[in-house]
Amino acid sequence: MRLLIAEDELWLRKRLVSTIDWSSYGISKVYEAEDGGEALEIALKEKPDIVITDIRMPELSGIDLMKKLNENSIFSKMIVVSGYDDFEYAQGALRMGAINYLLKPVDEEELLDSVKRCVEELKKEKNKETVFDKQSAASEMLMEHIYEDLIFETSEKRTEELLQKLSRKEIGFPFQSAAVVNMQVREHTFFVNDKVKSDMWSVYQWLRRNLQEDCYECQYLYMRGSQIVLLLFGDDPEAKFMERVENWVQLILEALQKELNISLFMAAGDVTDDFSGIHRSYEMAQKKIKEKRAEEKRILALRNQETEQELNTRFDDVYGEYDFKLLIKEIRNGDSEKAQTELQAILQSSSRRLQSADMMKLQLFYMNFINRIAGACLPECEAYADELAMQCMTVMRELIYIGSDTIVTEMWDCLRKFVEKLVEVYQENNGKRKHWMIDQVLQYVEENYNTALSTRDIAGRFFMNTSYFSKLFHEQMGCTFSNYLINVRVEKAKMMLTQTNMKLYDIAEAVGYTNVQYFSTIFKEKEGLTPSAFRQMRSAVKDEYTGK
Repeated sequence: MRLLIAEDELWLRKRLVSTIDWSSYGISKVYEAEDGGEALEIALKEKPDIVITDIRMPELSGIDLMKKLNENSIFSKMIVVSGYDDFEYAQGALRMGAINYLLKPVDEEELLDSVKRCVEELKKEKNKETVFDKQSAASEMLMEHIYEDLIFETSEKRTEELLQKLSRKEIGFPFQSAAVVNMQVREHTFFVNDKVKSDMWSVYQWLRRNLQEDCYECQYLYMRGSQIVLLLFGDDPEAKFMERVENWVQLILEALQKELNISLFMAAGDVTDDFSGIHRSYEMAQKKIKEKRAEEKRILALRNQETEQELNTRFDDVYGEYDFKLLIKEIRNGDSEKAQTELQAILQSSSRRLQSADMMKLQLFYMNFINRIAGACLPECEAYADELAMQCMTVMRELIYIGSDTIVTEMWDCLRKFVEKLVEVYQENNGKRKHWMIDQVLQYVEENYNTALSTRDIAGRFFMNTSYFSKLFHEQMGCTFSNYLINVRVEKAKMMLTQTNMKLYDIAEAVGYTNVQYFSTIFKEKEGLTPSAFRQMRSAVKDEYTGK
């Protein structure tokens, strides 16, 4: 058997080539390539049985290399290695048929296990004398991409051209009926974007494992953003096929709720018997989900309205309408006088609306008040905001526990000191971030920290040279972009560890790490504790403060 190692990092490539006794795994020849272009050239000539490839390489990426090999009817067993822990890379690699997706630093034992799997599969194919029709496999992969374009219709012009080509080549619709099923996770109270993405990835992986090949005559599974889409084919007439799909949808919903504890919106579009109707079926499925969301919100609004009539003071009323933007802006500007003015305006407004609130509502109001401000100041003053917030909350709890006639005045004084200390932090750093671009970069990171971000990606997004951007960011922020991104992710993880019961691997995925072990290592380097130990410590502190 022949092995090709495509890796642009010289030290890693030489380590894999030279330090492992490949012959003991049944591999007689090892080739190496320093970029994607060279790897393709070698693969076209030598047709390796197994390929270990990096995702990011000059000339040709690992995903593109896999596509090129498939286009040339070379179906090597693929093992993908990457330093970019992103759902899209893993999804793309798995969709292209990769045996495994490994994160750097590469664990040698895990790599060799993947190689063993490849060797075993190759031996089975040879022993059984399986005749693998490469042209048919390539055609099936091509149809999968064609259906993807038809479903999502990313370009009307491209879709029209595609339909014309299908017509010219006289490719008939493969089955009597087809329908698109759309799945979207219901919104969550906390960390909506992170939790939705984590849940959808779990559902996608579950479906990959559990969709039975004989469930439908043909089926295709796609993940796009915060939705999962299934294209199902069958030989039943329209009415019977729709009944079959709707029954299947109900079974899947129940199974996901039972096994993953994930509640979905799930709907099937209209049945079609031609290529042009696939996108219409997808749009109808989306429309049904939109209607389900609207109906659920309507019912929830009615319930809230009924509850409101029963309560003298609702927490949402006294908290939800406040605008903290001006206060946060003045804190960041380091303007103490204006910050205190904005704080006073909010507190005076709250005083009028909290007159009939009990101590529990007061505590909830002020705790959320502190969290809102501290969260807006992270991670730019990460060394202080979290600690100051905990100190302020501790004082608040003590005031509520002791109780006094002047408790509101004492709480206000505590909040003023909290804001004053935050302002001092920003005053110390005042003038360091003068470049127009940095705030935009920080905002972009805040909104996209759970995706694959690199210095090169950010520099390209803001039309800057990578080296210049790296230097500018370090000068303005006092750290590298990579360290800043890690700090943001760790802070988000700390919030989830403290305020939710999410599992560790869900939190890791929610903040942008698909490898929970790597996430734990990064977290410990930053916090001095593992994520589990951090959660236990915060839980113990919380119990101590609440007297539990």
